[in-house]
Amino acid sequence: MQKDMEKAIAFLRSGNVVKAEDALKKILRRSPLNMHAIKFLVQISYNRGDLDAAASYLRKAIHLSPKNPDNYNNLGVILKGMGRIDEAIECFRNAIKYNENFINAHYNLGNALKTRGNFDDAVASYQTALRLDPKDSEAWNNLGNVLKEMVKLDEALSCYERSLDINPCFTIALNNMGTVFQQKGLFEKASQCYQKAIKDVPKYPEGHHNLGIISQITGHLDEAIRYYQKAIELKPDFADAYCDLGSVFREKGQFDDAINYFKKAIHLQKDFSWAYANLGIALDNKGQFQEAKNCFLEYFSSVPRLSNQYSHFNELLEKQEDAHNVVNSAGETHKMSLLISVCAYNRKKITQLSLAQTKRYKSALCHLQVYDDHSNEYDSDFLAEYADQVIKLPDKMGINDLRWCQFRIFLESGFDLLYMTDNDVIHDPEFLLVLMKLYDMGERKLPVTLYNNIYTLRPHMIVSYKNGLILKTTVPGNSMLLDKAMVKKILDVSGKAGHDFDYLPWDNRAVVFLGLPWLSTETSYLEHYGAQGINNDNYDRDRAIFPTEYLKDRRESILNYLRTDSDCEISW
Repeated sequence: MQKDMEKAIAFLRSGNVVKAEDALKKILRRSPLNMHAIKFLVQISYNRGDLDAAASYLRKAIHLSPKNPDNYNNLGVILKGMGRIDEAIECFRNAIKYNENFINAHYNLGNALKTRGNFDDAVASYQTALRLDPKDSEAWNNLGNVLKEMVKLDEALSCYERSLDINPCFTIALNNMGTVFQQKGLFEKASQCYQKAIKDVPKYPEGHHNLGIISQITGHLDEAIRYYQKAIELKPDFADAYCDLGSVFREKGQFDDAINYFKKAIHLQKDFSWAYANLGIALDNKGQFQEAKNCFLEYFSSVPRLSNQYSHFNELLEKQEDAHNVVNSAGETHKMSLLISVCAYNRKKITQLSLAQTKRYKSALCHLQVYDDHSNEYDSDFLAEYADQVIKLPDKMGINDLRWCQFRIFLESGFDLLYMTDNDVIHDPEFLLVLMKLYDMGERKLPVTLYNNIYTLRPHMIVSYKNGLILKTTVPGNSMLLDKAMVKKILDVSGKAGHDFDYLPWDNRAVVFLGLPWLSTETSYLEHYGAQGINNDNYDRDRAIFPTEYLKDRRESILNYLRTDSDCEISW
């Protein structure tokens, strides 16, 4: 038997894996308890990519030596690679059971728990691994990644800093640190991280790609193009870079180029949902409406369904009718009272259109309350013509503080529901019926929004989709329907959160504090003319996906009115 094993090892050393495997299998048939043969067969199977065979051999090893932690840990690694996360977690825990100081098992358990979405437990596993080995730079990096997922960004930064103190050349940790600065809106610091990453590793495509994202966010589109092109040069199958390059050309109005890059991204990654969404927008910009519609339907069919704390709400969608019939099935007007709360700040033309149209279509149970945040384009008397109530603020507050003020005033009011919107939106006349119907569809447990644009349909924001109804994790602040219990929870959680979330815009903070998915229709019942909150005319950035026919028919007339001195020739 010893000679047979020596022969098998000799085959392995010479690179003749096939003969080595045959020799080892013969040994195992004659001696089923030979652990050396089993371990070599595990290695051969794993290296060949035959994970099923490797797992099978490891189970034999565990059967022969049920208290060997290495076998459990190795089987866990293989099962995780096969996507069998729960089984992998059990294996890692068994490894720790038989060796509580098994650093790799704690680390691997953290990785598996993170994949499973059990972030708190993942943090605990990484922390245990780091207590056993405080100089493990990869464990610090991975702990930072979990904390980033938990939106504990300052703690994540501290972990990346520890990782880089241990290994200053750890490019991945440097890149991850940049993504946190980017998430916090600290673009210069993010750029510095990415620049150092590509200085350390000039052929690091992800670093060039992230610099392209920063350049695009800050409006340096030609610079963004160069970075994206460099990332593609270094990594020709970089589907994300193709997609982002297409989005730059779309912003520049070069729709043919944009379409070409989006199609290349999809060619490289057939289920690339974000590329389908972007392609749909570019085709819509070119007036190819049916092709755009097909892309969005492809997007919804390819977007991953999240398995997280929101999954039980998917049942709501399964039992609902087609959302395209939501207005027709709305029935009688809802009997709950509604406070429509609007922030008004500058942009007189669109403010006048928005408030006049909202006043025209609100019901008797609605109260239109407008906050004048010291506009320099109009006064409270101008707003009073369109609102039931104008609140002139004592001092200029800005949108962030003002929205929290609106929350508190609503809780003190006698109204059942709060609909927060902007002074630069136009609603479809059916918006009230749709708001109330969606609120009922969500069993009066879910917040509601009426607006979908490309930035609120990123794949990771979609929880589920069914028959035109969407559950998503976040919404823009210009369409938010909440009841008193929801608003109370937002304010209660915000009071306990301190300043940890101050870097987020007010609406993102409200969404995080509420902790519920938002129910929306695929069809948008409002159009936003905010030009991304900047006084420019790039209104395409905020245009609705699938606006109702009412909104679509009036869009060009409204834009013409806003961009010129012409009269507003719109039939409401």
